[in-house]
Order: sequence, then C-alpha cells, then structure tokens
Amino acid sequence: MKIAFIGDIVGRPGRDMVKNHLKKIKEEYKLDFVIANYENASHGFGLSSKNADELVSFGIDCMTGGNHTWDKKEIVSLFDEYEILRPHNYPQEVLGTGCKVYDIKDEDIHMAIETRLTQIIGDVGGRLHTARSRNDQVATDFALYVQDKTILLQDKLKVLITTLVNIASKHTQTLIPGMTHLQHAQPINFGFHLLAYANMFKRDYERFIESYKRRAKNA
Repeated sequence: MKIAFIGDIVGRPGRDMVKNHLKKIKEEYKLDFVIANYENASHGFGLSSKNADELVSFGIDCMTGGNHTWDKKEIVSLFDEYEILRPHNYPQEVLGTGCKVYDIKDEDIHMAIETRLTQIIGDVGGRLHTARSRNDQVATDFALYVQDKTILLQDKLKVLITTLVNIASKHTQTLIPGMTHLQHAQPINFGFHLLAYANMFKRDYERFIESYKRRAKNA
C-alpha cells in the first residue's frame, strides 16, 4: 500500500500545485491513498466549501487540519460533507472527529460507491450493477455530476445577468464611443451596450435550462 501526505496547502498557489501535479504523481507512483493538510487552503486561513470541493476533485482522499481549522466557520458543515478530520488532540466533545478508519481495497471509485451504498441501505446496494455494465454506472455518475454543475452555472449566470441589467438601468443616458474595425464609429448608449451582453448570457442560461431537462430524462 502506498500512501502520500501533502503538507500545508496554502492559498491558490498551493491549490494550483495540487491541481497541476497530483494526478501525474498518483499515476507515476501508483498511490493508493492521498492525505493533505487543508488548514490554510483558502487564502491562507481555513477551508471554504468551494475549495474543499476543488481539493477532492484533484484527487485528495482525506484532509487533516491544524491550528487554523476554525478560521472559517463553515468548516462545521464540511465535517459531514467531506472526508475531513480536525486535529486529533482536540477534546472529544469538539465538533468533527480526529481519526477515521478507511478501507481502500475497492478497485476504483465505482466499487467504492457500491461499498458505501451497501453500508447505508444494506445488501440491496449490491444490486447497483444488476442488468447493467460498468459503463452504465460511469455514464450515470457523470450525468448526475453534470446536472449538479448545471444548476450551479445557472445560478451564477442569473446573478451576472441581473448585475448587467442593474448597471444598464443607471446608464440609460450615458454615451460611449462605438468602434468598428479598430476605428471610432457612431456613439452608442452604454446601457444598451450592456444589455446586449445580458441577452447573450440569457441565451446561455436558457441553453442550460433545456440541457438540464433533456439530461434529466436519461440520467
């Protein structure tokens, strides 16, 4: 069994290092399990939900903390959502746990999903592969992941569109130089200019809505 421990991941530079190199290192050394210190991963102070999601997607199996564990209060909910440990020497009544036992004998992530499902609902979890191949499970897992990210992107697009409309409403009488082929053209209304981009993003928003509906029929 090969286990790797990554020391203090500090801010974006540390996260980028993990993103750019961990996958290659895992393949080269055939690592079975990767542990990393998360306590400074978000701007050097604690761990946010967004950054926790990133680190897991980069290939980290378990994250451990230190004296900056509590710098961000959202860590409380992350203990239940991710494989995150608080410092082991904290009193037992403190939220989270300082140790866990991991079984890493599963062949791959899909077997790990089946194992976890069986732990939750019993032997019936073993029927996950009944009358379907591994490819079906991979396709389903990927489709569900895309559905989650689609909702996230829709929400962000809605915020962006609303922001553009709000700014445009304050510039209905503002004129800016128009440009054509790197040359000045007729003046244009800044508010209208912003609304053009709002409409572009609105079309993207509508595409995500439709793709979510279509994918939901097949997921």
